Amino acid sequence: MNKPPGTWRLLFAALVSWAAAAFLITRPGWAMPVTVASLAIGGLMLSASIVFRKAQLPRRVARFSVVTLAFLAVVSGQIAHQEWVREAPEVSGGEQATIRTHHREATSSRDKLMWEAKLAGFVERTETGDGWVQAGVFSNRGTVPVLLWFSQDTLEQLDGAAEVPSSRWVPGMVVRFNGSFRPSEPQRSAAYMVSVQELTVAESPAAWHRVIASLRLTIIEHASAVDGADLVPGFTVGDTSLVTEELDAAMKTTSLTHLIAVSGANCALIVAAAMIVVSYLGVGRRLRIGFGAAALFGFTLVVGPDPSIQRAALMAAVTLLSQFGGRRGVGFASLGCAMIVLLIGDPWQARHPGFTLSVAATAGIMFWAPGITRWLSRWARLPMPLALTLAVTIAAQVACGPLLLLLQPGLALGGILANVLAAPAAPLGTGIGLLAMLAAPVAPLLGHWLTVVAAVPSSWVVWLALTIAEMPLTRLYWPGGAVGAVLLTLCQGSIIASLWLRSMRPVGRWRTRIDAPVLLRRLWWALGAAGVGTFVAVSITSPVMTRVTTPGDWFVVMCDVGQGDAFLVRDPADPDRVMLTDTGVDETAVSACLDRFGVTEVTLLVLSHDDADHVGGMGAVLDRTRAALISRPVTGDSAERAPEQQLQRHSIPYRIGVEGMQGTLGSDNPDATLSWRILAPTTEQPITSANGASIVMRIDVQGVCLFMLADTGEADHAMLRSRYPDERCDIVKVAHHGSKDADAEFLEQLGAEYGLVSSGVENRYGHPSDKALDDLARAKTIPLRSDTHGSIALSLQGDRVVVWSER
Repeated sequence: MNKPPGTWRLLFAALVSWAAAAFLITRPGWAMPVTVASLAIGGLMLSASIVFRKAQLPRRVARFSVVTLAFLAVVSGQIAHQEWVREAPEVSGGEQATIRTHHREATSSRDKLMWEAKLAGFVERTETGDGWVQAGVFSNRGTVPVLLWFSQDTLEQLDGAAEVPSSRWVPGMVVRFNGSFRPSEPQRSAAYMVSVQELTVAESPAAWHRVIASLRLTIIEHASAVDGADLVPGFTVGDTSLVTEELDAAMKTTSLTHLIAVSGANCALIVAAAMIVVSYLGVGRRLRIGFGAAALFGFTLVVGPDPSIQRAALMAAVTLLSQFGGRRGVGFASLGCAMIVLLIGDPWQARHPGFTLSVAATAGIMFWAPGITRWLSRWARLPMPLALTLAVTIAAQVACGPLLLLLQPGLALGGILANVLAAPAAPLGTGIGLLAMLAAPVAPLLGHWLTVVAAVPSSWVVWLALTIAEMPLTRLYWPGGAVGAVLLTLCQGSIIASLWLRSMRPVGRWRTRIDAPVLLRRLWWALGAAGVGTFVAVSITSPVMTRVTTPGDWFVVMCDVGQGDAFLVRDPADPDRVMLTDTGVDETAVSACLDRFGVTEVTLLVLSHDDADHVGGMGAVLDRTRAALISRPVTGDSAERAPEQQLQRHSIPYRIGVEGMQGTLGSDNPDATLSWRILAPTTEQPITSANGASIVMRIDVQGVCLFMLADTGEADHAMLRSRYPDERCDIVKVAHHGSKDADAEFLEQLGAEYGLVSSGVENRYGHPSDKALDDLARAKTIPLRSDTHGSIALSLQGDRVVVWSER
């Protein structure tokens, strides 16, 4: 059967609109000219289709173009309108403004104004107890999308005073707040990041909102009381509050996170279950579809307005509508229609990774899953259910693989095995979890026992994630970023083309003009060898060569973790005892650095201060850490700090680092000489900022001195120069990634041969600054930069320091 007309036209129009939206949201002011141009050109093309109505090719081209330009005009027009709303003068910075609240108008200065906003999602709690939620601030031009950030104290105050506690906050609640607005980048969905200082409930949610919140809270409470049910709320409504850090990391490693993020699979299960139930009542096809649509609508209400569930639900709804009309459902037309509707609703989704991965996975499954299923069933002799499950997993992995490399390096090889083994558990956990959620309010005991049953598939997925994550070759090396994505695309493309040629049968003129079988066989072998050879070279040969060329006798390593600090220090005489100073912000980057340089255990973790670019990646090293030193808290800050909480959860002993503390790594080797001493801050020194709490440390290894300046500034350096006028060192960790806030005289006093500058490539701070580089040159200190050289390792050859760099 031929595809209905318009199938590819819709998909092409959606892809063009998607590309245009992704570009236009980064170029404020461009959307309106594009809208006008699209309408003008579309009008000309429509006229052409009328003039050339008897010429098939020009008419088809004109009709194809008109549809594309029409959708492009709608999407770009929506962007132009939203940009006008986001620039509402009362929100964008007017000192005196009259704004529209939910019920009235209020005039006040911006700093004193109590704004009103409607919540557009559920409140998410962070590890530190803070929270954030998407919301829309009322203005005279419309609703301005913002991201509201609450401190733990603010949430606790509201929990005690509000009619609806924060754990039950739901979309639709109106809150009144005062806070500081910070503009976001143009491509972000939220126009402003708002740090909320005062918060009250202006309007409680409607009764049906409260019912939905109660259902969500019920399944979370029941699951928290049942062993092994950690994933049940995730299966059911996408709530991951019970998932531990260790389990979350394991599920990411094994590509199982989609099971607890409500997606198309959940929507398909709900629709199928509803239609099967009513089919036993003997109702007709159209009525069954109506019941399926109603079940899908109710499910999306319970889960909430998350973009992922919107995408999945809309795809399912479009397919249902095509079936309702009596015509066979068309997957690609449904995908194109869903993309266009979502982009019109929120064009800022165009650059969201979730949107991209959702579209890629759906398209990949539609393109390749049927063929892979037939091949596995016919040639591998697999049962059809297993063949279909494996085919869907492979198709989604192939389609999303290059895109995932843009987010983080590495290939989740164990993800295919994990997804195949977990496939039966997810539907069971979702279905039984939903029954438990619906039963619990009216029959708590029944809800409890249903949760116990749902804990069985949950426990199976937990065991799979934790077990497969520890298996060798679970994650293969592959470079991240655009280079890695292009390489993987070429490899996959070559292998797919080779398999396609393998299935071809030469017909017609091929048999008389050329030796077609020979040509096909040669092309098949060439493309297959190129794809497999490149894959092996990049994923296996490259890391082996990297490990071989990485020095094994290092005593200092500056890890390339982007815009952040992570330094390894050890005594070559006792290589198993290692000090790690800071962890950067990227867990993947710091973990890769430790693996590359053979660090399996961190004897002492030093967290110089609490900024994210120094402690954000600590989750990746806690399982390897034996003890820690952390900085002093900011004076007057009574909130429990995130680093302390993480160390306590992992039962890692720690101390507050202050001037005068000193020690070694506890080596039993008499030839080991590594020692460290803290020079700042003092116990009496007031700490007014995180940078001001920076631990300044001197480390001595085999007669070589390393001076660690963390993120200290010029005033701190002047103080150090006055307190330690005779201090000199061979190597200095340049302060604050090469900031201009530094004392040149202190660098000259230290007289270091090398200066380690940890900064990210093309970072937005301009680090290292020209002043910092000039100061190093004046002190005759050679700068070694992670932004230009990658990771840098220093080794000792006699009295000489040898420098090795990654690039």
